[in-house]
Amino acid sequence: MTAPNSTNVGGLVGFVENTADAQMIYGNYLPWGLYWDYATGSVTGKLAVGGLFGQYVNPFSDYLSASFATGAVSGGDAVGGLIGIALGHIEQSYATGSVSATGVKSYAARAGGLVGYSSSTLILNSYATGDVTATISGKGSVYAGGLVGQLEAANLPLQQIDTSYASGLVNNGSGGGLIGGASGSLPPSDTVWGVWNNQN
Repeated sequence: MTAPNSTNVGGLVGFVENTADAQMIYGNYLPWGLYWDYATGSVTGKLAVGGLFGQYVNPFSDYLSASFATGAVSGGDAVGGLIGIALGHIEQSYATGSVSATGVKSYAARAGGLVGYSSSTLILNSYATGDVTATISGKGSVYAGGLVGQLEAANLPLQQIDTSYASGLVNNGSGGGLIGGASGSLPPSDTVWGVWNNQN
């Protein structure tokens, strides 16, 4: 998929929003969601570019589970091996392609082996193995992470990365083996925010 001037570009679907009600039983989310989705081709776009989905917005209910992408992904900002922008739950999923963000002028270049930009996202038992590069010409923030490019701490529940890892080489910018950078206000004390049991 090649759309160098487009937003929400994905190897399978550009924009995914599941509007199912967020119902909970004894504190656990019901097992609705997207399962066994995959894409193998390379993807190029401008903003919100992912090997599987360009943007995945579903912060309080369904999961993306047992899914993967293997192609190289490149774009301007919010570029991820699996998902460009994620506001939702991801489990038992992976990406193996290289990821490159060259920046959106005067704004940012965020690249992650699994997710480019993440907010209110639960990532469980997932991994990325591709090399990650982020650069920008002129002013703008640069984040490159082996798993997540930028993790924003928003006042939303269930922001957590657990039992996940990244093994690719991270180049340039505010680089991190697992997370390129974290920003925003910390959630209230009754929410979950953390990074546990991870390798890089």
